Amino acid sequence: MNAIGMAHKTKVLLVESEPALRKGLVAELEKTGVAAIDAADATEGLALAEDHLPDLIMIDAATLIRDGMDGPALLTKLRKRDWCTRVPILFVDGMSLDDASAWGTPENPTYFYEKEKMDLPALIKEIERQLKEAAIIG
Repeated sequence: MNAIGMAHKTKVLLVESEPALRKGLVAELEKTGVAAIDAADATEGLALAEDHLPDLIMIDAATLIRDGMDGPALLTKLRKRDWCTRVPILFVDGMSLDDASAWGTPENPTYFYEKEKMDLPALIKEIERQLKEAAIIG
């Protein structure tokens, strides 16, 4: 187990519409000792977030729309929840921006990660960095 899963069972919610990518990310996260929770669409992601109160949330910007909610709408809804104001959110998209560029404020940490440059070891390190910044892990 590496630093991600230490201290307490860290919970990461992954909202990803591509089944193969979702399965691969869940497997990699679980190897680090993380409790990985996955959702195929924004509606399911919101429900699971409310049920599990994850320590970090990853949202695919192009996640499937169900009941009129997509990735950006999910991000907006989550940030309105008191429990989620300080939870790091990693917003994954195909747009060309700097990896893990910060959005929002220190009180509402939201990061961007470019999907086309996704490298699992680098992504795991980014998750660990965000959890450390949020004081979830030491």
